[in-house]
Amino acid sequence: YLDKWREPINLPNPFYLFIKDNNVLDNTPINHCVSLDIENALWNRHSEFEDVTIDSIRFVSNDDKDLLVEKIIITPKKDKIHFVLGTEKDISEINGPHFVNKQFSYIDNHISFIGTTNENKKISTLTTYECDIPLNKEENEHFILFSGDIENKTEIYIYCRINQLGNLINNEHFDFESILDKHKRAFNKRWELSNVD
Repeated sequence: YLDKWREPINLPNPFYLFIKDNNVLDNTPINHCVSLDIENALWNRHSEFEDVTIDSIRFVSNDDKDLLVEKIIITPKKDKIHFVLGTEKDISEINGPHFVNKQFSYIDNHISFIGTTNENKKISTLTTYECDIPLNKEENEHFILFSGDIENKTEIYIYCRINQLGNLINNEHFDFESILDKHKRAFNKRWELSNVD
């Protein structure tokens, strides 16, 4: 699309989440709230259904700008809940597919992606999925996924590292609270400069 306007960057969505039981897909939420904490640059979601509650917090680290982070808390109210999380394979922009070549693969609890854009530029992501229950691999035409079944409150942590070409084995150790704290402190410095009372 060299002669057309295009979005400067598009990535696979590493935060795909799908939950199903006997009722969730058929019910509208009892309560659904999405909010943006502007002072701390945090995106928050609370979704409550008859059988499950989903809470999440997401941000792009202001301390480590190549790191996308999300914490998801799934709380079943009744029966066992089946969840699927992972990365979307379809990445499009206004003029069509963003990548001419895409390669996805599993590495333990990571999903790696390497793509070549229409401008022949390479970009990669390596996403780590942390959960305290075993995760199963599932893949189809549109998604590369992990899945699991939960009966109790479960926390899931997703860390997506961008532009790690040639370094697909993730040896990083992530600590959500530490990353969140560093992000807040770094962003709060910027906030103080721009905040007008």
